[in-house]
Amino acid sequence: MPRPKKPSADLAKRREIYAPQAVWEKAGTLAKAAGMSISAYLLRDVMEAQQSSAVVDLLEELQAMRRELAHVSQALQTEGNPTVIKVHMDLVTIDRRLVRLAESLAL
Repeated sequence: MPRPKKPSADLAKRREIYAPQAVWEKAGTLAKAAGMSISAYLLRDVMEAQQSSAVVDLLEELQAMRRELAHVSQALQTEGNPTVIKVHMDLVTIDRRLVRLAESLAL
């Protein structure tokens, strides 16, 4: 039984690139050391850059959420109501979780 065809978006196509011989040889050496083809080695950098960009976007979003939490927390600190104090402590807990998450992504 033949294997199913890949969707057209997943099909690899031959591409032509221009590179000085020394650069091409260096790419070949690095790819071989990584146990990869030159194509896979070069494309890996593109995919990693894309993932890195997503992490930066996520970190920026986490920082924005933390600023918003700090604003709400600041407004609640002026109240003496026990319920408000409980909500404030919940916000502090969420803030600490955001900090741990951001730190783990930054490593």
